[in-house]
Amino acid sequence: MDADTNLVTRKWRCEIPAAQTDLHAVSDGQSISLTGTLEGTPVTRSYPLRGRTWMQLLLFDAATFIVSGEPTLSLVAIGTSGRGALQLTDFELSRKNSDSRGGTTVEAELVMPMWRRFWGVSALFDADNGDLLKEQIRGKKDHILERRGQTFPR
Repeated sequence: MDADTNLVTRKWRCEIPAAQTDLHAVSDGQSISLTGTLEGTPVTRSYPLRGRTWMQLLLFDAATFIVSGEPTLSLVAIGTSGRGALQLTDFELSRKNSDSRGGTTVEAELVMPMWRRFWGVSALFDADNGDLLKEQIRGKKDHILERRGQTFPR
């Protein structure tokens, strides 16, 4: 992974040996070129950015956005498995609210704008450092990621 200081992805590599997947992608600012193998099959793709922001790892680290104070961040990322494999998908991360008792947490929602009604992730972040505290896929009570030892405001 190689990113600008603003976390915009320039180069990215995804290795999943057990799935016979090794993908390499590079952006020139106008498009992303991807080569490699997906589940043992050679692949070559090119994705036009059309002014969109490629932030491949935002799904794992939204801290920069959370502490920025911006209301919404739009980005694209390349899928590596399942139905979204090799797809350049648009995402939108939006602040929902901040804890009114001192602003200790920020609630945000990650959606695919095209599928907003059907898929989304609700997340709770520490307002000071942007650390992810809790994450849940909308409508799936058994898909919760929660930081241990953390007490959440009610």
